[in-house]
Amino acid sequence: MKVNNKTAELDPEGYLIHPEDGIMMLLSSWLVRKISN
Repeated sequence: MKVNNKTAELDPEGYLIHPEDGIMMLLSSWLVRKISN
């Protein structure tokens, strides 16, 4: 699964159109940050 933190942060409309995808992107980016720290 690809994670694009910039897209997740800069495209809030995406969450309104695809809320499930938005939630998954948030979880993915959070996990990536947690692992990388």
